[in-house]
Amino acid sequence: MPGSLIRVKRGKNPGEVIVLCDSQRGSREWVRTVLVGSDGGIVFAMLKQIITAAYDERMAVAIQILRIGHCLEANPKRTDTI
Repeated sequence: MPGSLIRVKRGKNPGEVIVLCDSQRGSREWVRTVLVGSDGGIVFAMLKQIITAAYDERMAVAIQILRIGHCLEANPKRTDTI
C-alpha cells in the first residue's frame, strides 16, 4: 500500500540492495481511500481497510477500482482493492 514503511540497506555484493518491510498481523484501520469509478471519476473517502504493514498515516492511501464486466452487473456496489 502506498505509505507503507520500508527499510533499504546495502547488500554484501556491489550493486545489491535489500528492501525490508515491517509486516504485522492484519488489522482493520480507517484509511484515506481513493475510489475510481468505471467512468474514470475519482472520490476520496475514509474507509476501513485491512492493514498488514507499518505505515505513515499521513502518506497512506488505499486505492479501489470498480470492476467492469459481468461481476459489476451482478453486484454494482462491488469493489476490488489493488
